[in-house]
Amino acid sequence: MIFRLFILTLILSSPAFAEPAKLKIFLPREVTVNSEKVELSDITILSGDSTLLNAATNIPIGFVTIGTGQTTIDKNTILSRLASENIYGSQIEFAGADSVSVKRQSLKITGDEILKNAQKAITDAGLDTKCSWKPSTRPKDSLVDCEANQVSIKSAIEYSTQTSIRIKVVISNGNQVLDAKLVQFQAQYQ
Repeated sequence: MIFRLFILTLILSSPAFAEPAKLKIFLPREVTVNSEKVELSDITILSGDSTLLNAATNIPIGFVTIGTGQTTIDKNTILSRLASENIYGSQIEFAGADSVSVKRQSLKITGDEILKNAQKAITDAGLDTKCSWKPSTRPKDSLVDCEANQVSIKSAIEYSTQTSIRIKVVISNGNQVLDAKLVQFQAQYQ
């Protein structure tokens, strides 16, 4: 009897009867990402079996571009991406929300800020002493993938006559140009 109990204990504790390896995925309600390419580890909290964890961490989920708003990723999308890497639903345990809203971190530079910078270029060049300059175009807002303390805005006169000036406003991060806007001004004499 003791021998049978010993054999039964050995059989039940063997790897064949062990609980299958699981990948635990926690979905937060919202996530803000820094890059255009989104991977599973960017939008979830992963834990569990180390083999499954290593395989799932860098699975591509998709792309999120600046200014497109939020993208919603649900459990079915995640299951589909995992299945393409041979990780199936029976190996996965979800927690948290049913879906995650993903948005891209960006800095908004308003059209008014761009316009003020262009007007400053006119003042710095001394062209505002004989007449005033009215913008004939209003620049649109600019969304850039950068933090506020990393952005510089510089303006330069690109074209100038007695009646019009065109200013080029460049938004950059060091040597990298993030965006450029042209602002046209018309002369208004008293």
